[in-house]
Amino acid sequence: MSRLLFALAGDPGSGKSEGARYLTNAHGFYEFTGSKYLKSEAAQQGLVLHERVDYGNFQRKLRVCRSVSFITDAIVQIDSDRVCNVGIRNRQDVNAHIKAGGIIVAFYCPDYVRFARVAGTDPKYPTDFEEFRLAEAVEYDDPDPLGQHTHYAMANATHWIDTRKPLEDTRRALDEIVAIHSS
Repeated sequence: MSRLLFALAGDPGSGKSEGARYLTNAHGFYEFTGSKYLKSEAAQQGLVLHERVDYGNFQRKLRVCRSVSFITDAIVQIDSDRVCNVGIRNRQDVNAHIKAGGIIVAFYCPDYVRFARVAGTDPKYPTDFEEFRLAEAVEYDDPDPLGQHTHYAMANATHWIDTRKPLEDTRRALDEIVAIHSS
């Protein structure tokens, strides 16, 4: 079996974390979550990340200090036959992931459904629907090459899953994608 290097792309609340947990539990993937990685790196520097903008600014800083694809560079070094990057959203990481033979799975879900999923669950998400929409719009296609490019990641996906459907449908779709790339 060859190495499976997955990345899940999608807007906030689209189900990426749930999909990664399923891939971990059902298919033995090592789960790499960018926000957890950034929080850990920030803590080592005595910083605390609170809002989405804090995460974005800190990842820009690391892209300048380390490399433009530092997240994918770290993921490629993980010693596991199955790795899942939860939340790929930068052009350089997308391109590096594809170059490394990775598979991108885009999770699509309408904004009103996603907002209902995340409102009040994590302080990095605004609790007002319009603020939520404005905050995520910044991540769609930032003109800054070090910024967030969620729609680029989704446009370059190998597979798409409509995650507004029942959770079992998402899991079944992930099972099929893993089966396709495991043979």
